Amino acid sequence: MKHSPVPRKRDRPVSVTLPKHGVFLLESHHAENFQMAPSRHDFLEILFVLQGKGTFYFGDRSYVCQAKEVVVVPPRQVHQIEDHPHEPMSLYGICLASSVYQVEPPALSPLLSSARPLPLSSVSVEWIRGELRQMLYEQTLDRPGSSLILLGQAQRFLGMLLRALGDEKATFTHPESPQGHEATVRDYLKGLETRFFEQHSLDQTVERLGISRRRFTQLMREITGNSWHAHLIELRIKHACHLLEQTNRSVTAIAFECGFEELSSFYRAFKRHRGRPPLLWRNARNAD
Repeated sequence: MKHSPVPRKRDRPVSVTLPKHGVFLLESHHAENFQMAPSRHDFLEILFVLQGKGTFYFGDRSYVCQAKEVVVVPPRQVHQIEDHPHEPMSLYGICLASSVYQVEPPALSPLLSSARPLPLSSVSVEWIRGELRQMLYEQTLDRPGSSLILLGQAQRFLGMLLRALGDEKATFTHPESPQGHEATVRDYLKGLETRFFEQHSLDQTVERLGISRRRFTQLMREITGNSWHAHLIELRIKHACHLLEQTNRSVTAIAFECGFEELSSFYRAFKRHRGRPPLLWRNARNAD
């Protein structure tokens, strides 16, 4: 009978050497005797605390962090990590050379200006964990094209992280409380406005958010006036209308871009929501 391998516990930090494409994903499970001397490096580092708790020291500043928190360490920032004596941390992180974000360096100022935990909503934190897991998977397989994929994923990760920092005004209400559930759903809905094309079922959504299906459905109706599915379809149809009116893309291309897996499903949903098929709707708008 095979058993899953137990992650090797570390008593020292991971030694990082960036590959040519400038992206490295690290995994570090700390032993109780983990020790780290004050250190600095030339790359940007974003760390996700998977388990445990500890203190991050940045010069004369310190922050106590625990599971589901995200910490940014700018390039050349002196830093040190000290675990809680009985709850050593497990960390996942992404290390990025400056070449990765040179396409838009001014936008990175929120991440480069100060070492600190990032004020993110619970939805964004779960998204970060999923993105890091996906990139670590790609790095581990190291297939042809992995460097290109990792570079693209890392740049997308930075862009979405910056949007989350700028747009969400994250709340720190405990997610188990009724107020926390509502804040989580509102954060999710804000993110859904730009990710409606992704393929997730209702069950997958509530599992990711950590809310019961019944409670999530109730909050969806209270906040949007619709069910989850109806709200999702309306977002997709709204974007389809924009594309029909503002571009000359084909109906097939628009259906795909908006998240419809079957063209026939797109036609039915569009006619139900807008009263006529997509091409007739486009022609009528162009005639106005």
